[in-house]
Amino acid sequence: MKKLVNIRPVLFASISVAAGISFAYFLLTENVLFSVIISVFFAAVTAYAVIFSIKDGKKRAAIIMLVVFLLLFATGFTVFKVKTDDYRKDGLGGKIYTVTGKITEIREYDSGTFAVLSDVRLNGAFKGGIKYKISLFISGQNSLEVGDIPVFTSVLHDRSLFYEGRLSAENISNGIKYSAFVKSDGITVKGRDRNVFENVNAFIRNSLRSGLDGDEFAVAYAMLTGDSSDMQAETLYSYRSAGVAHIFAVSGLHIGFIAAALAMVFKKIKLNKATSCLLTFSVCLFYSGVCGFSASSLRAVVMCTVFYASKIGGDRYDALSSVCFSAAVLLILFPLQLFCAGFQLSFAVVTGIILLAKPISAAFKFLPHKFAAALGAVIAAQISAIPVSLAFFGEFSLFAVLANVLFIPFSSVVFILLLLSCILGGAFDICAITLFIPRYILKFVNIVINAIDYRAFIIGGFTLGTFSLFYYSALLIPCGLFNLRRTTGIVCSLVCAATCFIGASLSNVSFYNRFKIYAFGAETVSAALLSKGETNVLIISDVDYVFSVTKLKRLAEKTGKERLNGVIVLSGENEFSLQVFATRINAAFKTDEIRYYGDKRKDEETVALYSFPEIRFQNFSDGNFCAYGMTFNSLTEGRFLTVSSEEKTVALSGNLDFSELSALIGLRADLLIAYNRAGELFEKTQAKRFATFRADVLFDDGETEGIYFYAL
Repeated sequence: MKKLVNIRPVLFASISVAAGISFAYFLLTENVLFSVIISVFFAAVTAYAVIFSIKDGKKRAAIIMLVVFLLLFATGFTVFKVKTDDYRKDGLGGKIYTVTGKITEIREYDSGTFAVLSDVRLNGAFKGGIKYKISLFISGQNSLEVGDIPVFTSVLHDRSLFYEGRLSAENISNGIKYSAFVKSDGITVKGRDRNVFENVNAFIRNSLRSGLDGDEFAVAYAMLTGDSSDMQAETLYSYRSAGVAHIFAVSGLHIGFIAAALAMVFKKIKLNKATSCLLTFSVCLFYSGVCGFSASSLRAVVMCTVFYASKIGGDRYDALSSVCFSAAVLLILFPLQLFCAGFQLSFAVVTGIILLAKPISAAFKFLPHKFAAALGAVIAAQISAIPVSLAFFGEFSLFAVLANVLFIPFSSVVFILLLLSCILGGAFDICAITLFIPRYILKFVNIVINAIDYRAFIIGGFTLGTFSLFYYSALLIPCGLFNLRRTTGIVCSLVCAATCFIGASLSNVSFYNRFKIYAFGAETVSAALLSKGETNVLIISDVDYVFSVTKLKRLAEKTGKERLNGVIVLSGENEFSLQVFATRINAAFKTDEIRYYGDKRKDEETVALYSFPEIRFQNFSDGNFCAYGMTFNSLTEGRFLTVSSEEKTVALSGNLDFSELSALIGLRADLLIAYNRAGELFEKTQAKRFATFRADVLFDDGETEGIYFYAL
């Protein structure tokens, strides 16, 4: 029997680690079906490798591979389970502590500063050091920097194992377990302690600051360090829409630039291969540390090292084996990275380039060779990234192919020029001189990037889901990885493509017609967006007189909803001005109608209509009313609302009094989202599923920071 795939031990090894991690994940989420599928898949892959090794007369190698693959599967399973089990153990949240820690990451926003603290020590119900990090939001102006050691007193909140319906892979992988909030005047700085990587990063930042400002500085700093927090939202969106924002994620592109530059220098000075490899690895690893040891940069460092090591040994470099080796190493060290967007994009793109670039560039053989090769690599990267981009970001850019063909060669020159200008300028305090030319290059780039509205080239609003497997199968079958006859390969590829298209289409149509609920609880407003087809209704369960619109904007961004058919405000503790309320709602959504509980506010409606003539204002009271294709039933003086659509019912509570619970005994709903008294509602009602607007020890769905999602 002919081999379907040539056995690359490293490829099968990386599959074993990933399968072990995936198996542990599906057990965690109690997904029995996918647990069985992963088990069968791993067994089939392992059996394939062993059987064909025995057929080739390599019995000892077959036994070794079997043992290694089983060990790697068990390793992947174990490291994932240990990480997640430890993360979800009873935490320290819900109590007040005096916190001391070191800032390792910081981002500035209009409303305040987000920081990550490591080396944390607590004084309170628990005293001493903790191994996990804290994410801290500081409201108001401050002058904190990386390396500062702040001291403050605040309530610590435990972060959930899941965030917005997904595993909190980034937080778990980065060791961020707790969150806290403090005002700027409630924080003091005890001192500063920077390691060598942070000092170099600060040197780069200060050097760039000395010669650049505005968007030019933000883009330069993001290109060199991967930190885009200084960029204006509009500018970053333009780069993302153009499909070139990957230049701000330190990856193979950046490590490749550095390695190529070092190779030229070492060749000129005739340095031997072993020393060149060691120095290149050391410099690239150090640069990865300056950029925070991101998964993409570490992957690139490992690949680069394998490439140079193969040259030393005289062996032919196998790019696919190098990628698989990098993946296996990173997943053993950081198992949660398997579920991170950066990791998936990075490996999807690099694997796509390795396997698809040559076949695609062959279609452009009428063009100059170098241009055809570049075009093939860019197209391969873009089509390989589509499923991951849709899954994590909900969209991808058609403009990206053209933009990257033109931009990548140009960005390599800009990157090296910026790096050299920054080092020389900072060392001799002449940044204004060394960065003079880069300033105008970056200004030109920003003008070009911001000159076009890329929304016409954006495709999104759907996902491929599990049908991504058929998508990638359709791409990989014709590329030579599988030993199939040409006709057989084409037929199999077309079948996979058709399965992906039909399956994903049916899945997205079904999802579009489902009753979807997005809910969140924040300090000043708790709300749920009910969506079905083109109908969108926002239910405000509790609101302060002046509330932040940040969460509402995040809701609009996440859901892709621009217009609300209606906004319904339940009875709350605080009075609010219709005009102020409409102003803030309109900052996030275009709104057709606002309904509020209580007596009619004729004077306020009249005033508000002068400001928002396109919005209709209407009050409602206890009882039923039908609107937007849904049936609403208001209870307990407008503090509780049920919403029904085609035999599916969602119940939402406001700030309930204990005396009001009796009216809800036996209430049935497919989903109940509680603002308060979640435990008592759980006991008295008969909802099929519960969630909370605010974090509650009884329910994992309560998220004070994320947006809870459920589809009925």
